[in-house]
Amino acid sequence: MQTVDTELRHALDKTKAQAMMDDLMVSFSRGQNYHYNYYFDTEDNSLFDRNITLRCRTIIDEDTKQSFLTLKIPSSEAQTYMEHTQELTDTEMRELVYSNILPYGEIKDLTAIHGGQVFKKETIRVSRVIASYLDIDIFFDKITVRGIPHYEIGTKISAGPLTKTQEKKQSFIEYLKTFGEEFTPAPRRSYTYRHKD
Repeated sequence: MQTVDTELRHALDKTKAQAMMDDLMVSFSRGQNYHYNYYFDTEDNSLFDRNITLRCRTIIDEDTKQSFLTLKIPSSEAQTYMEHTQELTDTEMRELVYSNILPYGEIKDLTAIHGGQVFKKETIRVSRVIASYLDIDIFFDKITVRGIPHYEIGTKISAGPLTKTQEKKQSFIEYLKTFGEEFTPAPRRSYTYRHKD
């Protein structure tokens, strides 16, 4: 499946994240799900160098476990990416994560992007809670990398009429301002938290 999505993310310290979560009445202690994000690249890190992300995400909540492979290619507009996504079986996920075997499908066929052989480079665990605010969903992420927690607030806006997209972006930015936060795009996690070989 191919989509064009805009994702806004802003880094927070723990105190500010807690204040916003209290305001929107959500908590990491309930109603959350866990994302295990495995980032892949070519042997010579050519995806990293081209700002392309190849990620396997396993989402675990109370009753379900799902895995998705996503290839994100930057577009000309800031914070906007062309995404190719396919759902993986548990076997496909394990073969990819533990043996670097790309599953059959659209992403494997895009050899012009990744060359057909990729390697796991980093694992990042994310605890996420989602709150409704006006006409957008706001998410809070606790990102754990090598045992160290980091916090972000964000929203994801699916492709739609430009005016509606801009309105949703503005709602998110104005919410941050009510807490004295000026929106600053958080760097992509595959870059911020990854050790480049």
